[in-house]
Amino acid sequence: MEGMPSAQKEMDKVVAWYQKHNDKNLIKRRSLYDLIGFISQESTLHGIGHAWNNRRNLLGVFWLLITLTLISVLVYVVADLVVDFSTREIQSQTTVRVPEGGAFRGEGLQLPSTILCNHAFFSRRKVKAVPTVTNISHPPYPTHTAMNISTGLTNYLMGIVNSCYNMRPEVFTTEEGQDYLSRSHSQLLSLMGRQGLSSFSQLVDALSYTCEELILSCWLMGHNISGRECCQYYFVSVPSVNGKCYTFYTSPAEVQVVEGYLMGFSLIVQLRPDDFPEIDPAVLNPARMSVGMDVTFTNNITHPTSTAFMKNDLLLPKYIITMDTSLTVIRDKGLKTWLDWWADECVTVGKVNYASDRESFFMTDANCGVGVMRQCLARLCNCTSYGFDYDMGSSDIERLNYHLPPCSATETLHCLGTVVAAMNHTLPSPAFTEAFPIDAADETETKLAESCVAEGSLLSKRPTRL
Repeated sequence: MEGMPSAQKEMDKVVAWYQKHNDKNLIKRRSLYDLIGFISQESTLHGIGHAWNNRRNLLGVFWLLITLTLISVLVYVVADLVVDFSTREIQSQTTVRVPEGGAFRGEGLQLPSTILCNHAFFSRRKVKAVPTVTNISHPPYPTHTAMNISTGLTNYLMGIVNSCYNMRPEVFTTEEGQDYLSRSHSQLLSLMGRQGLSSFSQLVDALSYTCEELILSCWLMGHNISGRECCQYYFVSVPSVNGKCYTFYTSPAEVQVVEGYLMGFSLIVQLRPDDFPEIDPAVLNPARMSVGMDVTFTNNITHPTSTAFMKNDLLLPKYIITMDTSLTVIRDKGLKTWLDWWADECVTVGKVNYASDRESFFMTDANCGVGVMRQCLARLCNCTSYGFDYDMGSSDIERLNYHLPPCSATETLHCLGTVVAAMNHTLPSPAFTEAFPIDAADETETKLAESCVAEGSLLSKRPTRL
């Protein structure tokens, strides 16, 4: 009896060997017709079996057509999914990482970044008294050289800072308007020469509010911070098409852990109701102008120029404004997954820092358009535009562009229109389409713009995480 299990195992091996070789011989001995019948009977795809069993009547034809149709649909769907997956554009998905540790056991969400811009661009009192170059780096400018800049020149400055978006098209189409533009630009260059200013950025900074003049104090995570410390440690000056902006780019250390007043981020801003520059409606379109401080909440990888034409909230004198933000669920539909080993490696947000590496900050998907225009305007027209963030910096391109002359209004329209056309974007202002059509650029300029846009777009990186 003890030998029975061993004998049974040997018998099972013999039966298995016999069945294996018998099946092979059985298949070899069958004709193609018999083999098809055998497969149809043994297949788990029942439609084939039904078609074979009813092969001598119309029901067999019906089952054959149904089966072939369903198989074709299945093959098409699988092929379409494979092709779609292989050609799908690589997209980025920004997520929020909740910091670990801390007094609240790591709870809380990272605060959004805050952009503060003056929609009126300049201070009226500074327009009437421009500081000399020796005082520009030392706010609040204890001594002034009274210049009494005219309303016409002030409006011209506001127009070219805004890349002519707020200017009336008639200024570019009429003889009187063109004379005004030429005269104003000559006055601008003369003013910069008399004041010893080597760049247009210096003049705009001198006419704009300093951070300390705007922010009296701020509250961050329940702590009251003086305006000077808030400007020194949190806000960074960022040139944009809305003039000189101040941006607080948050980090994972700035979180809101408790819901309630002053538990997130709050600002107390000083605004003077009588300090807005005078507007000439013959030059600037009042419909494209507003007064007050523009406040925008965004992520920490977006340049203010990218949000310049959005309808944001305005801070007005003697008003208190509160803003709430909520989370949005980001679905991963259409995004490539970790299986895409051939995808380019994205840049983490921690490596994209405006204060420490401005060039890398521009070469991201969020700011690539601004970065490309910033480089191509200088390369195409050999001049600079304050709205696209030309300022003294550490990189070679910034040092080069810092000493280039400011683009005139006509040059801004021409060069910006050419670059935007190369980027296949829609021009925002009627001044572009009415005063300077897209086809005004010659072939050399168009090729140069297209080459510059292609070069800049290839350098763009995609940040992935906060």
